[in-house]
Amino acid sequence: MNARGPDFQKQFGPISLTSNLYVTFAVSVLALRGFKQEQPFIDGDGNILLYNGEIYEGPLQVSYSLFF
Repeated sequence: MNARGPDFQKQFGPISLTSNLYVTFAVSVLALRGFKQEQPFIDGDGNILLYNGEIYEGPLQVSYSLFF
C-alpha cells in the first residue's frame, strides 16, 4: 500500500480580528471518494466554513449565513 499525501491544501488569511489579534485558516484535504471539494467556503458576508470529513450526496452549496 502506498502512502498518500493531501489532494488539496490552502491557506486563507491573516484576518485582523482586533488591532493585535490575527487568525489564519489552513486546510489540508485527502479526498477518499475521488471528489476534491476545495475549502474554506466563504460566503458573500465573509463567513468562513471549514469541516473535517466528507459531505456526501453532492457538493456543499452555501446559500445563507452559517454563523449567527
